[in-house]
Amino acid sequence: MPNSRTKNNKPQSKKAIKITLFAVYGLLCCLILGESFVPGDASFRQSWSLSSFFASFINDVSPSKEAIEYKPTAISAKTSHPILKEDQAVAGTTKMFSYSLSYEEGANGIYASSVSVSCLKSPSPNCYTSSLSSTDKGGVFRVIPLEKGEYAFSLKDASGHEDVVSFLAEERLSPSSLSFEEGDIEAELGKAIPSNYRFAIAGIEGSENESADHYLQRFFSSQSLGLSSSDPSIFEVNSFGDILPKGVGTAQLLFKGEKVKEVHVSPSLASAPKVASITLKADNEMGLSPLDFDFQKQGYGVNLTPHYFDAERKEITFAKGEEPLIDYSTSDYLKGIVSNAHLEDKLGDPSIAAPVKEGHVYGYRNPGKVTINASLAINPEIKVSIELFSSTKEVSEVNFVAKAGGSELKENDVNDISAGTSITFASSSFYPENANNKSIHIEVSDPNVLKILNNDTTYPSINVAKEGDASFSVSSLSLGERSKKTYQVHALPLPRIAEQDMGDFHMIVRKGIGHFSLFAATSLFGFLAFYFGSFEEKRFHLLIASGVSLLCGVALALISELIQLLPALKRGSSFIDVGIDSAGYLAMTLLMLGIFYVIALFKRRKTKGKEE
Repeated sequence: MPNSRTKNNKPQSKKAIKITLFAVYGLLCCLILGESFVPGDASFRQSWSLSSFFASFINDVSPSKEAIEYKPTAISAKTSHPILKEDQAVAGTTKMFSYSLSYEEGANGIYASSVSVSCLKSPSPNCYTSSLSSTDKGGVFRVIPLEKGEYAFSLKDASGHEDVVSFLAEERLSPSSLSFEEGDIEAELGKAIPSNYRFAIAGIEGSENESADHYLQRFFSSQSLGLSSSDPSIFEVNSFGDILPKGVGTAQLLFKGEKVKEVHVSPSLASAPKVASITLKADNEMGLSPLDFDFQKQGYGVNLTPHYFDAERKEITFAKGEEPLIDYSTSDYLKGIVSNAHLEDKLGDPSIAAPVKEGHVYGYRNPGKVTINASLAINPEIKVSIELFSSTKEVSEVNFVAKAGGSELKENDVNDISAGTSITFASSSFYPENANNKSIHIEVSDPNVLKILNNDTTYPSINVAKEGDASFSVSSLSLGERSKKTYQVHALPLPRIAEQDMGDFHMIVRKGIGHFSLFAATSLFGFLAFYFGSFEEKRFHLLIASGVSLLCGVALALISELIQLLPALKRGSSFIDVGIDSAGYLAMTLLMLGIFYVIALFKRRKTKGKEE
């Protein structure tokens, strides 16, 4: 009886094993397909949390004690500009160049990223430069050439490697060609027509692009456009290329003496109020500091708003889009470049972009007084001037914000920071916002624990080099001691996986666990399920089971990536991921084939030994 009960239990046990294997296999497949439907942001947070968990576990095991300082092996710099070539610049406008630092591959360390810039060549002793913005492996430097001539700048890294950038600053540029819409130009007497051409400048790639027009406008002098009229009694062309009708008739629009358009001027059908005088109001009468761009407000310079009056000094209100055009000019473009805002009307949809008649003064390049002139485009005799003064603005107040790893440090407390972390001050606030000298000075109590990078610049930083206790003070270079704040730092041991390496570690976890390992585990149960569930008693059962399982695995990988192509999920799909998934599945399949082959070989030898 015992033998009969045992025999009856064997089929039941096999059936239970088959059901369990297929159930686990199906559950893993559903898990993979279900994860594919998770939106991109949630999927990224999910995998990043897993990476952080593994990193914290690894970092708690025998951490090293001191960060290795990696010094640059090379520095490479190049000038950049949205329109101009590397060797081109325009006096009075910003020229920007970027640099990158190369390092030997390493981990658990900090980067010695300090870079210094010096002027090698300039047409005058005043080689004007602005602040340096940098990161561990690169940065940006801006320079404003104030005069026409050749310029050269040297960049040196912490190891003494040097690279030189040079360019030629022109006083002004002029278009090599202008392109117009097809057909003649129809105009009405008394109504100016804003210029509607595209710029093209010889040797400047993309300068004919519509979005570059307003940007390039500040590169031109008032007489450099080259447009004129064949008959000034019919129409004239102002310094910005606008057509100003003077009499009824037809005349030719000339570019560098050659005809480009016929202009037909007809009697005016509208009875617009007659302007007798204008006034000009600046939205910032105190002016700006000599900066090319106001990075705090994310805008350029000062807006100028004209007001129109009749002969009785009553202000005239025009319907939107019917205001008379104003022609603006400046007494010194190195102190304030003025632009006609109606040139911006050509950007965007003409059906909704009504003309704006305000002028705009770009950030001043040099301190001092500048006069902005405005005249009625249709009648230049009606004009007005306004004086703006650009002065160097000193810092009056500063609010320092020190951050490490995204968290703000506390001034009156001991801050725990892991070695290898950077302390930055990019969130600090200076008042007034357009103050000139926003440089930050840092002092540390122990340079072995805390290493300063780019001190006395706008964006310095501190690298926590190794574990220990230290303090640092931060102050405004212009305000000195009265702005000083001091922080206490308790540097924790350097983690095995440093902050700057977390991105690479995250990809390893995401690909290794999320793709390769999960598909390898699925392959294990798939192989066993197909082997014990369907092909155990058949010839070549191992190969059949592994082949069917492998086909299912590749299909699963493809379906998973295809699901991620759904627009609503905002995820990316990649054949590389399909390859990683399939590789994990294949690796486990081959491993199981090897194990079962060894078992089968052992059984055969054992059976053969008994027969002998």
